[in-house]
Amino acid sequence: AMCSNRSRAEFVGDGKYNGDGGAELEALWRGFPGVWKEIRGCPGRFTARGRKMRGTEVHSLVEVSGMKEAKVWRVQKSGKDPMDVVVFRTGGGIITYRKKVQDKVGEFEATCDSC
Repeated sequence: AMCSNRSRAEFVGDGKYNGDGGAELEALWRGFPGVWKEIRGCPGRFTARGRKMRGTEVHSLVEVSGMKEAKVWRVQKSGKDPMDVVVFRTGGGIITYRKKVQDKVGEFEATCDSC
């Protein structure tokens, strides 16, 4: 389903959610070819896999998207991995989780959302 509040349909991604996002989301998708996999049960939400992505912070993802500046919201809840959230101007966004590895802050897990 398309997001009703989007003015321009520029996201193509894997072809299943054309228009559910904009140019920044498409740039992010193309900037990391072959790493995005749809999250089962979450239509339009994708996780990024691979060694390259595990070391990539949210600010680097924003840069790849082509945004010059972005507001990053840090979300932390007790007992949960901290998250950084960015909403793209043209639709969609990024959520990165900082996974703990043996009680130490470890690798990132990036997700993108088409809507």
